[in-house]
Amino acid sequence: MNTKRDPGVAADVAQRAEQLRAEIERHNIAYYVRDAPTIPDAAWDALLRELLDLETRFPQLQRPDSPTQRVGATARNRAHRPAPGHTCGAHVVAQQCAERRRNDCV
Repeated sequence: MNTKRDPGVAADVAQRAEQLRAEIERHNIAYYVRDAPTIPDAAWDALLRELLDLETRFPQLQRPDSPTQRVGATARNRAHRPAPGHTCGAHVVAQQCAERRRNDCV
C-alpha cells in the first residue's frame, strides 16, 4: 500500500483508491490465474468504474500499476503458467489462415 499521501486528496479518498486497487487485483488473480471468478463481471466492472472515477477526479492518485492503466489479462501474463487443468504447447498441426481455407471450399 502506498502510504505517501498527497495533501490535495482527502485521506479517505486515497485509502478507497488503494482498497479498490487491491480488491480488483485479488479478483483478477482469481479470474485469470485460478480460473475461479469470485464476483460477477458486472460487480468487477463497477469496482473498476469507481476507481477510474476517483483517478479522473484526482489525477494525482493515478499510478502506472493501477488496473485502470492495464490492457488485457495481465494477472495471468505475469504468472507465466497455465491455469489449473490447462497445459501449454505448440499446435501439432500448423494452423491455416481463414482466407486459404475459404478459398479451398470455393
